[in-house]
Amino acid sequence: MVVVRMVDEVRIVNLAPLPEVEFAQKPTFYQDRQRAVNRRPADRPLDAAGHVEQFVGRVMPVGAERRLDDGIALRGFAQSLAGKELADLVAHDLFHEWVRRPRATADTPRRLPTGQDSAPRAEISPVRLRKWHNTPMRTLDRDSLKHAAAVYAVRFVEPGTIVGLGTGSTAIHAVREIARRYAAGELPGLRCFATSSEVARAAEAAGLPLIDAEGPATINLTIDGADEVDPQLNLIKGGGGALLHEKIVAQASKREIIVVDEAKMSPQLGTLYRLPVEVIPFGRAGQWHFLNELGGRPELRTKEDGKPYVTDEGNFIYDCAFGPIADPEELGAELHARSGVVEHGLFLGMADDVIVAGQSGLRHLQRDAVTGEVREVAVA
Repeated sequence: MVVVRMVDEVRIVNLAPLPEVEFAQKPTFYQDRQRAVNRRPADRPLDAAGHVEQFVGRVMPVGAERRLDDGIALRGFAQSLAGKELADLVAHDLFHEWVRRPRATADTPRRLPTGQDSAPRAEISPVRLRKWHNTPMRTLDRDSLKHAAAVYAVRFVEPGTIVGLGTGSTAIHAVREIARRYAAGELPGLRCFATSSEVARAAEAAGLPLIDAEGPATINLTIDGADEVDPQLNLIKGGGGALLHEKIVAQASKREIIVVDEAKMSPQLGTLYRLPVEVIPFGRAGQWHFLNELGGRPELRTKEDGKPYVTDEGNFIYDCAFGPIADPEELGAELHARSGVVEHGLFLGMADDVIVAGQSGLRHLQRDAVTGEVREVAVA
């Protein structure tokens, strides 16, 4: 089901399900939800009907319309009940309870009797919340899409090959699927090269054989994610902070497969995501001025404690809001020519395949290495 905001109301509409590969995560979702219930304090049992009543009384104004924006407040309320890690899981049950209740009117208070059950409870599945103008999907649903794309991409990993492991929330799904296949004996002779210390730790913990930091001269296949993909399969990457390592690995790869959910597809780079630019700490004030003069409105990436985010190579990152980039090649050349700029997140002509998971299923886009022409190939 998808909840669609139509300016002043919420409707529920049916859409075709994703292919069966998406639902490989379904048992995990059920288990995670059960863990969410089990880990909650004993004095705060998960009672969706009762908690919705609390939500309406404590968080939402009386008589407020049931709009999608309220879902943000609902998630915050769920976080107060169950903690940040489990908030999406708890909000899922609360939302299903909430959307099927009658709306409040001037004559009808929003506080409703606990246990009211005027409609059958929806089957548990990741809730897809989307505004009418295509606001990105909620975390639970996007994770399912990322998982579906990653599982498909890992089909191209063969025994005895060297595989590059990308960094980020999408690429980690590929790492887990490669580890599963390796543990099952499907990939003998496999060796892996990680693009960040974070991914190296995850791969090592999963039992994957790793090549040291010197790396191989050639990598057979790399599976990575992206923050934004244009129609020519050019990319913006670096949201995970590993753009320098990722570009080194991409350039050494015979085949670069990118896995994304449909929210990452863009008509023009810079439309959806800021461009990361990695700089050395020395003289970074000058780099900020340079990037600002280019129109990037740079913002230093920081950690939760407010300190600068530091890459594996000890550098800083400026996230630059250029907006739609008319000429990515020209901008990339200007950035590369600047001393102190180590790397930028424009990955131009590097992706050979892009696997896109969306509400209608999987799409496999492929770029011709000679002509640069992009075509869609059948998903096996």
